[in-house]
Amino acid sequence: MQIYTTAAAFLHRAQSFFEANETVHGSILGMTLRMRDKPEPAAEKPYLATFETNHGDLILAAAMKPGQNLVLAGAAHIPQSILDLLCADLATGGRAVAGVLAVDDLAQPFAETWQRASGQAYRLDMHMRAYEARQVIPHANPPGGSLRLAALTDLDLLVPWRAAFGMESLHEQPPENLRDLVAKQVEAGQVSLWEDGGPVSTAGCTRPTPRGIWIQAVYTPPECRGRGYASACVAELSRRMLDSGKTYVALYTDLDYPTSNRIYQKIGYRPVRDFMVFHFH
Repeated sequence: MQIYTTAAAFLHRAQSFFEANETVHGSILGMTLRMRDKPEPAAEKPYLATFETNHGDLILAAAMKPGQNLVLAGAAHIPQSILDLLCADLATGGRAVAGVLAVDDLAQPFAETWQRASGQAYRLDMHMRAYEARQVIPHANPPGGSLRLAALTDLDLLVPWRAAFGMESLHEQPPENLRDLVAKQVEAGQVSLWEDGGPVSTAGCTRPTPRGIWIQAVYTPPECRGRGYASACVAELSRRMLDSGKTYVALYTDLDYPTSNRIYQKIGYRPVRDFMVFHFH
């Protein structure tokens, strides 16, 4: 087991492991690349750890920003002894673990192990599927309108949309600093709007990696749904990301919503791996 004090040291050991299966490990890779390249001041340092086999091969990596979910990336069939060691280190270090994000056959064993180590119960927050697209299939019957980058003048629209997205899709109450978070994403060129006589849908980009980027926060207000705006928005945003030089574009879907899973496949997204998010309480 190796604990790291900087994201740079963590990535020096683990980045090649993540990049060997970049879509599956995209969350932890994108998160720690941002920690390295755009560090943010925090009262508590992030938790960064790797675990190796007796032969020196990396078998598990763990990363967690304070107050956020622990993100795990591992090889197949993680030994229980490794999970016990990870949970013991988190518990003895007094780390608060809000939840865990990992592939489905790793998330459940970790949740069970953390429950034993911490006494915290767990519940399934979301069962997700990661998709990736390497080319976009043109929309057979595209809706009217076009895509544009959001501007700060759109914040009065975007902030309530993002709050609604969080409650509907992530089952989360909006943070107090939501407006500041959205403003930073807009200023970074990470938020787009589909317009058809006015804004009707939105999608964002996040966690860029050397070869890919992730689509997030896809939202269409109820009065504009059922017209193909979300799929058109995601398709055009994905196309632009691929045209910019990215090899692939990826996104997560909630498996409880089969409609969105079908829609994304129609525009070129292919399933890669299933994930689970557990919350501890």
